[in-house]
This record gives sequence, structure tokens and C-alpha cells, in this order.
Amino acid sequence: MKKEQNFLEMVPKISEKLTLTKKDDLITISFKRTSFLDKFFNFLFKKSATVYIELDDIGTKVFELIDGNRNIGEICQLLEQDLGEKVSPVVQRTTQFMASLRRNGFIQF
Repeated sequence: MKKEQNFLEMVPKISEKLTLTKKDDLITISFKRTSFLDKFFNFLFKKSATVYIELDDIGTKVFELIDGNRNIGEICQLLEQDLGEKVSPVVQRTTQFMASLRRNGFIQF
């Protein structure tokens, strides 16, 4: 049986395909959609190949704490110290956000 790693012990790294820009203390993630299907739909609907996602203050703080060295548990502790009740329940919210980032290819472990 394969031993499962505790999610809180995993160390996230930001994908190299992302570009992060900071404006007014908030991070915007941008990346290009480059698959054949993406290119087709971009052409068909006259959409930009670059996607922009604006993070709120909590998402920005999470991305600032992802450094390739800290695990998710440590990130949760720092979030709780910095933002307090605003991120409560911190472990649940952070792990759900990290799972979503992983599903979308924005981070890897």
C-alpha cells in the first residue's frame, strides 16, 4: 500500500508558466493558454491568449508565502499570525485553496 503524505507537510512551488505582478498590494496571476483548442476558441471568440486572475488580500498573502521551502502547515501558521480571524478556519481554507491551485496547475509539490 502506498503511503500517503500529509497535505500540511507538502511544500508548494509556484509553476514556472505563471507571471506574477503586484499592484496596489495585490497580486495578479497571468498565463498564456497555448493548446490547440485554446488557440481555436481564442480566435473564434476574439479572446486574448493571456488569462489574468486578480487575487484578493488573502490569496496574495498565500502566494507571497509560497517560497519553495515552507510547507503548507507553516504557511497556515504564518497566515494566522498575520491575518488572524480573517482566515479562520485557516487550515481548511488554505488547504482548499492549495488544492484548487494544484488542480489548475498553478502550483506543484
